[in-house]
Amino acid sequence: KKARDLFCVQCCTGVRVGDLKQVIEQYNQKPGRETFSVHMKKTDASVTVPVMDLIHEVAARYEGKLPETGALSRLNKLLRSAAKLSGLFDEEMLKPVLDDNGQRKMEKVPQYELVTSHAARRTFATYLVSKGVATRTVMSMTGHKVEREFNKYVNLNAVETALKVKELAGL
Repeated sequence: KKARDLFCVQCCTGVRVGDLKQVIEQYNQKPGRETFSVHMKKTDASVTVPVMDLIHEVAARYEGKLPETGALSRLNKLLRSAAKLSGLFDEEMLKPVLDDNGQRKMEKVPQYELVTSHAARRTFATYLVSKGVATRTVMSMTGHKVEREFNKYVNLNAVETALKVKELAGL
C-alpha cells in the first residue's frame, strides 16, 4: 500500500523517485502548502509543482503526513508486484536485453515486469497534456528543456488527441 501511495504522489508531482524525498519533507513540514519547490538532482533544474488533492488523500491515510520512501531500490520491486496482482498488466511486451555475447536482443516479458516508478513521471506529463495544459508549462514542471525528449513521456493515442483538438477548438 505504501508503494502504491508513493507512486500516486509521484503521479501528482512528476518528480523522479530520487527527488521524492524533497516533496515528502516539504509536505510534512507544511501540509497546507499550495506548491512544492523541487531541485531535480539529475538535471540540476529547479521546478515548482502544485499540491494536488490526491496528495492530501494519501497523507490522510498516514495521520496527515506523507510516508517516508524507505529503500528506493525496493520500491520498483513492490510496484511490479502490485502491477502483477492487479491483473491489468499481463500482456507480453518486448524488453531489450543483452545476450551472452553482449549483443542487444529483444525478449518477451509480461508487461508488469516493465513497471517502474518512472512511469509516474510519464503519467504526470500525459495527464496534464491530455487535459490541455501547454507542453511548455508541463515541461517547466518536469524539468525538461528539450521538447523532443519531453514528447517521449507523453503517451496519447490518436482518438484522445483528435477529441482534445475538437474540444479545444470548440467545433
